[in-house]
Amino acid sequence: MTYFSKTTLFLVLTLTFYAAHAAERTGSLIVPHSITNTTYSSWQAITKDNQNRILLGGNSRTPNGLWKVSVTRLTPTGELDATFGPHGTVYLPLSVGFKDNSCHAILIDAHNNILVIGSSCITRTKKKCFLIVRFTSEGLLDGSFGPNKNGIVHILSPFDTTSCECSSAVLDRNGAIILAGTLFQSKDEELSNFLIARVTSAGDLDHSFGRDGFNSIPNIQHESADMCDGIVINSKGNLILGGTSKDTLGHNCFAAAQLTPQGLLDTSFGTNGNGTMCYNTSGPGYEEVCHAITLDHNEHIVLAGNSFNTLFNSNFCVTRITPEGTIDPSFGAGGTVCLPSLAAGLYDGCYSLAIDHLGRIILGGSTNTSNGTDVIATVRLTHAGDVDTSFGDNGIFFMGCLINDVCHTIMTDAQGSVFIAGLSEDHQRNTNYIIGKVTSEGAIDTSFGKYDENHQPEAALVLPEEIRRRQIQ
Repeated sequence: MTYFSKTTLFLVLTLTFYAAHAAERTGSLIVPHSITNTTYSSWQAITKDNQNRILLGGNSRTPNGLWKVSVTRLTPTGELDATFGPHGTVYLPLSVGFKDNSCHAILIDAHNNILVIGSSCITRTKKKCFLIVRFTSEGLLDGSFGPNKNGIVHILSPFDTTSCECSSAVLDRNGAIILAGTLFQSKDEELSNFLIARVTSAGDLDHSFGRDGFNSIPNIQHESADMCDGIVINSKGNLILGGTSKDTLGHNCFAAAQLTPQGLLDTSFGTNGNGTMCYNTSGPGYEEVCHAITLDHNEHIVLAGNSFNTLFNSNFCVTRITPEGTIDPSFGAGGTVCLPSLAAGLYDGCYSLAIDHLGRIILGGSTNTSNGTDVIATVRLTHAGDVDTSFGDNGIFFMGCLINDVCHTIMTDAQGSVFIAGLSEDHQRNTNYIIGKVTSEGAIDTSFGKYDENHQPEAALVLPEEIRRRQIQ
């Protein structure tokens, strides 16, 4: 495990500060709650289509407390696409018998259709289920998709007494949709397992996959709350799930499982003899929670999330696993990199992960400052797991706009630029959609985004001194 301390890591915040009547917003875009008619809005997933337009999947809470899913499309230069719904956004209408939709992934299929992946709640039973919505490239529900031909698919738990929540999805080489998430075995959600399902490109459950369309991964170490937070597919078509389990001492730790293209556990993978692995890489007494998974250019598995010490202070944590399912000792020290506190606060949250065109690891999340506010934090590591000092100021880039800012999803492009998206909370505790673009050098890209003085918050975050310039001791 690598800890970076007593080094020359100086942190400088690039603040996207804009006065109330500035003519142009550069580098980022906020879509305030006043035009979305919500009290909470956060982008959770990002991708781009074949015209390099940016698609963002989001969650919003209406003033009457209902949760709804949105899709926003931006032009490549970061402006709301006026040809795609009101203010560049379309919303999923609630289906009869369901409520509280949420988005956790967004995909573009071979026909440029937009797939929104997430969860919904069955109104009668209050159980969660998987949700897939397909929009055309024009932002209309695709009437050719799903069993009811309305563009919406609900996949209920394979067991009557349980519920399930989808966290991620991928497309296989045939265009089928592979859904990954968590199967809750009890009402209090104390017992849970990784769950995977496959849906055809037409929107029907594929009963030839796994066990009648599903596969539930048995307890990875022992009976516990296993939580799946992501899925990737390798060049062989194998499906790798990443998430959190418990080690033999009962501590939360990073976990992974590999399945064959047919949806069966691949027993050649991992250290448990059953196609899974679970390892607490932070050391005795530490708790780990995985929030993201990806593959690097060598098809090594990269897991990222948080490491909690005995005082429950949290830090960015990354682990790399070989294709065979063992810890990669060439990465960091012992296969893991843990960063120190980024801004003198108690909590750093890593929620997103990407690999850029040169194989460097990009981490996105937030850091808590000493005055209690959160700012977006982006860190770049080399392939070997060292902080890449050529990015930002010694490897780290910060972005803040209002009171609290959090990155939930990131994406890189062919030039190494990084797109950072999530939420920004204002003084009234309403949250707004936010996205920023960072150059490959780690500076705000002033060619991206546009200021709209009619729909722009007036307040900007006053940053504490330790963010503007601080040396980690």
